[in-house]
Amino acid sequence: MTIATNYRRGIVGLFIGLLGCTLTAVTHATVCRVAPSSTGSGNGADWSNAASLSSALEGAVPSLAGCTELWLKQGTYLPSGSSRSATFLVTRPLAIYGGFAGGESSRDGRTPNSTATVLSGDIGSAGVFSDNAYHVVTMRGDTQALTGAATILDNLTIANGNADGSALSLDDQGGGVLCRYHCSPTFNNVTFRNNAAIRGGALFHSSVTPAHTSRPNIRNSTFHDNFANYGGALMSAADGGGLSASVTVDNTTFTNNSAFQSGGAVYVQGSSGGTASPVFTHVTFAGNQAPGLGGGALAVYGSAGTALVSVRNSILTMNTGSTTADANVLVNAGAVMLDTSNVTGGCPAAASCVNPIDLVMALQPLDWNGGATQTMMVGPNSSAINRAANSWCTSTDQRGYMRPQAGSCDLGAVERRSFFLNVTVTGNGSVSASFPGAISMCTTSSGTCSDIHDGDTVPPVTFALTATPAAGHYPQWGGDCVAAGTAATTGITMSAPRNCTVSFYPTAIGFSALVTGVTPPYGVSLELQSPAISGGESIFTQIGGSVNFSSKLSFGTPYSLVVTPTAGLACRILGNPPQSGTAPRHNLAFQVDCSNPPNWPACSLDVNGNGQFDQADARTIAAWLFGMRGAALLAAGQPSNGRDADALHAFIAAQVAAQHYDIDSDGATNALTDGLMLVRLALGLRYAPVLSNALGSDAMRTNWTSLANYLINECGVSLTP
Repeated sequence: MTIATNYRRGIVGLFIGLLGCTLTAVTHATVCRVAPSSTGSGNGADWSNAASLSSALEGAVPSLAGCTELWLKQGTYLPSGSSRSATFLVTRPLAIYGGFAGGESSRDGRTPNSTATVLSGDIGSAGVFSDNAYHVVTMRGDTQALTGAATILDNLTIANGNADGSALSLDDQGGGVLCRYHCSPTFNNVTFRNNAAIRGGALFHSSVTPAHTSRPNIRNSTFHDNFANYGGALMSAADGGGLSASVTVDNTTFTNNSAFQSGGAVYVQGSSGGTASPVFTHVTFAGNQAPGLGGGALAVYGSAGTALVSVRNSILTMNTGSTTADANVLVNAGAVMLDTSNVTGGCPAAASCVNPIDLVMALQPLDWNGGATQTMMVGPNSSAINRAANSWCTSTDQRGYMRPQAGSCDLGAVERRSFFLNVTVTGNGSVSASFPGAISMCTTSSGTCSDIHDGDTVPPVTFALTATPAAGHYPQWGGDCVAAGTAATTGITMSAPRNCTVSFYPTAIGFSALVTGVTPPYGVSLELQSPAISGGESIFTQIGGSVNFSSKLSFGTPYSLVVTPTAGLACRILGNPPQSGTAPRHNLAFQVDCSNPPNWPACSLDVNGNGQFDQADARTIAAWLFGMRGAALLAAGQPSNGRDADALHAFIAAQVAAQHYDIDSDGATNALTDGLMLVRLALGLRYAPVLSNALGSDAMRTNWTSLANYLINECGVSLTP
């Protein structure tokens, strides 16, 4: 069922009591705008008065102290001051969002590119790394807890921090981010690059005291080209009794990070009574190095403490250590559980592996593959595809695309996309694709034919669909192929899922008329006139019945039916189909009534007989068209003005038989088209809103004027606003 169908059904169902709704209040954040250099008054109230980032973090004025969200304009931000201790200090819950051009009124309007907004530690001589800030960002949760729901860094880059200072002053930890005490922020769509430290090049986190916890959440992010002695990109440290440090990392890429000693990408320490228990799900560790002691991807140290690391649905490949054995993982008095993860060289020593995998991942270089951060795409024939355990699958990948795409999830941070092509055929003909696959001789009896194509091929897969009509028919493309119109062939580019329809219609349509109430000596002449019929085509009848015109006009041809009775006979043409118009795709069957009194009822929407068309009438008609009868129909039609269910049914059935309720004149009376328009009219809607998403595919009345004229002139409806 299509979205439009659901929409129509919902609207009509709402009106006849089948649908309810609940309204939920929304709480809005206090937003302050920020730019690399302050503008105007600098109070952050709007983009023309943007604050500097340092003043917004410090809460330099009351308006900034009340901010709960900071919207950062694109550009490069440097901490205030020339001392290497300069840092962007976060001490209260704040959501910091990057990527704004500087005019947006909602977060949805910003650019999803983490590199457009950069928090940089390059505060000294430009390009000279040795005089850079020790920590680009310092997050300290000693007075207020920095929790993931309220403390967010999103869609930005943290770069060029250099924590090569004293251990006593903590200036040897976290060149990109130093996260301490109750520090459990969320990093989403963040790029950490070119940061260095003695410990934790890009990010170092610790609870510091037993009274605090440190549990950062890292999602959809990339760590590349960071360096440290221990933990080139990330270090989780719980070195002391009662301390805890447990990071959760999902859909994230670690590549080309280095540690001089161990933990090229990540170093986990739970020692001397401390506990560290990180969890990595759908993470790609590739090309990281730890030549000194090993553990190119991951090093774990748990002496006299607890260091328990879980790695799930991940890829560990192309990493190097001190030896081949510790190229990926080094375990020193801790524990590593690898569940359904690919480790080049097999399950590492001292690690526990469930469903171990050692296959060729065919990773492509770090690049822009969609989303806000760079990723390493798995190749189209990679063994990572459909290899993950669905029990550990995240709902999306690092780029924000849905998991799984087809079958099972893929290993690593990126889910290679699969795009379905669905082709639905109606009528006499078939459709085939020039690309080998399941779309071949697809017909009405085939149902919906489907094929699947790789969605990350560059350039996208392109081929042709060809419609082959039966003799005397032509194709009409719809859905994602609607632009092809009636052409035999349409091109398909699989840059997204595609749903195409093809309807095969007769090349010419038939005309007929059902004449009632004619007996000799009276008679009636019917003439079908059209530019395509030289002189028109006439039929005379004295006995009535169904008469067929031998001419068959093509779709789109103007026509007019002229009825001329003999003297003393009065005839009328019922309102559907219109007496004149443009030939549709369906056959046209007119009704000409010469009876006295009339054999066919006049069009009336006054179902309950109270003298007007109102909401009760619209409800009753819609319910009948949805198939309700008996008590259900009567309940929908209240107040019914004393008419029982049988009377309501008989009235509507006669009107439908006479085609009066085929409001759009598409040859059928339908709840989701005609019924919906009647409901809208009863609610007081007029003009285009009445017709929106409510016309049949072959409707002859496609604008408000023709619809209103029919209702006023044929059905006697008053359409005053």
